[in-house]
Amino acid sequence: MIRFLIAAVLIIFAIVIVYVVRRSRSSATSGGSSFSDFVKTPALRDRLADRFGAEESEVERLKNEPPDRLVGMLAAPTFNRPVFKAIKAVGDSAAPYLVAALHAPEYRTPYRTDRPHAPDPDSPLLAVLNCLRDTVPPEAVASLSSLVSDDSRAVRGEAALVLGSIGTVECLPALALALADEDRYVRSSAIMGISRSVQSGRSSDRFKRGTFDLLEPLAWSDTYNLFDDAALTMLKLDRDRAIKKLASPDELRASRDGLQYVLRALAEAEVIIDESLLLDLAAQLRRKPLEHPRTSCLAATLSLLALHDSERALKAIRTELDSPDPHVREHAAMALGARMELHDPMGFAFDRLDQGDWDALTVPQQHVLAVRSVIDEVNNGGFAQYFVNSSGDHWSHARDGLLAIEAQTDLNLLDQAIALFASSNPSTNSRKRHKQLARIMRRDERAFDDLETIFYEDQDTREALMLTYIMKHPDHFR
Repeated sequence: MIRFLIAAVLIIFAIVIVYVVRRSRSSATSGGSSFSDFVKTPALRDRLADRFGAEESEVERLKNEPPDRLVGMLAAPTFNRPVFKAIKAVGDSAAPYLVAALHAPEYRTPYRTDRPHAPDPDSPLLAVLNCLRDTVPPEAVASLSSLVSDDSRAVRGEAALVLGSIGTVECLPALALALADEDRYVRSSAIMGISRSVQSGRSSDRFKRGTFDLLEPLAWSDTYNLFDDAALTMLKLDRDRAIKKLASPDELRASRDGLQYVLRALAEAEVIIDESLLLDLAAQLRRKPLEHPRTSCLAATLSLLALHDSERALKAIRTELDSPDPHVREHAAMALGARMELHDPMGFAFDRLDQGDWDALTVPQQHVLAVRSVIDEVNNGGFAQYFVNSSGDHWSHARDGLLAIEAQTDLNLLDQAIALFASSNPSTNSRKRHKQLARIMRRDERAFDDLETIFYEDQDTREALMLTYIMKHPDHFR
């Protein structure tokens, strides 16, 4: 539901900014310009746009190279992003050469890099495995199976993800090892791969039965799975069987370890659970002070109650609108929205934007999308990221939106941030606004820090306020 940039506004620049944040967020000592340098030096904008354009042109050129040559280029001493992207683009034609590379010694030497925290694969082998995510060739099973015992957790995780994505019964022994791995990342990668194979329709019936049995012991784990969870994947593999295993009265009790993850999975899969059982569970959860994980359990219970069209369920949901916990209040508002057939109001508004332009949106839609943008940008990278990105073109709509949803603290913070632009308001032209922002940041690189500290506290419980506003204007969001 969350999107970081408002679509259809300076698309090329938005892509460049993502590139900047990912590649240059670390300090200047890492060998490149930092994000702060970018903000303070608007001229970097065009240089980065040129660099991005040159990279895309190189990708187009490389796509015409023979696939065996492309895969061989991954073994170079340094990571070559255009080569990596070209291999992904050519797809299945590169698969045989990627499989052959899995045990070639030249792919084992780590890349040399002056950016130790860069998001790129840090070895040719990891780059090969990442490319195999998209081709998932069954002939790779034997080679991948040996890699789930590798010393590197990153290699074990990538191999497990690809094996799960292939979805054949031959993958089961290696997946059993991956799902029993002591490292959470490896287990989660295996689960994500299994989920991908089910969603793609690749998984065989025998594979589904086998992985269901492997996942069942993990479903009630109290350890969070990074990408996807075992319970939700079980529901994808065999919904009826999973409901019998997960949603019985003996299992759905407040003291059950891992209950929050099972309830979340049941809610996401919209499983209808006996209303009396849910009401009793909510009562059990309230008997002790609401703290994690009980807050998450109650929030998911409210989502499940929203599937029942009864006064008892409605009363229980409304009661939690006054909960002392903001997470519970937010989910109570979401549950009421679901009762009003507002299942994905934010997605609806973004779809409307994708179909037209900003001026074609209704005022409530503009309010919500502009506020959404402030929340996401500031939480992701602060007010500087918000104002330097194209999202900042709509700062006045964001201000109106915060006023409309009655998020007074956030409105005051945005006003203080706007005031730092001195005598002139932030321009609605991103290039001009970047120059204004550069002057602020050159004077004081930490100009927004105090405002951001308060913003991150979320004193207004802004998500609940936004959902309440949406419910006051339902016809604009469904």
